[in-house]
Amino acid sequence: MRLDMRNVAALEAVPAGAYAARIVDYEFRDSQAGNEYINWVLEIVSDEAALAGRKLYVNTTLTPESLWRLKQFIEAALGKEIPSEEFDFDPAELVGKTVLCTVKNREYEGRMQADVRNISALSPNGAKLASAPNAGSKRRRRPA
Repeated sequence: MRLDMRNVAALEAVPAGAYAARIVDYEFRDSQAGNEYINWVLEIVSDEAALAGRKLYVNTTLTPESLWRLKQFIEAALGKEIPSEEFDFDPAELVGKTVLCTVKNREYEGRMQADVRNISALSPNGAKLASAPNAGSKRRRRPA
């Protein structure tokens, strides 16, 4: 296959702002420090063709001291508080849910990238309900 990349523009980072985004996928990963986390993939829902379908990524670390971020991510996706108790959680239950993402831009390794700073719940009509700090491909389950 022969490709001509001379007229291909580099993909720009999603501009800073607030975007409705649908959770479309997730993957369990391990950080360089050895901590397990969930890498969530979200797609922007927009009438603007340049933004519709653009991907945003959110990581939620699964260490005990960071579970509050996952809790807030789940609450934003479900649009309701979840009890502060032990329960079974299947990340697949959040796939298809829509949240409001607040995006800031930051430089990473010499390139600008979208950094999801906040995740908020949306009401059924798309209005913002509550704000939660940032929580955070192929689905892959960890063995029990």
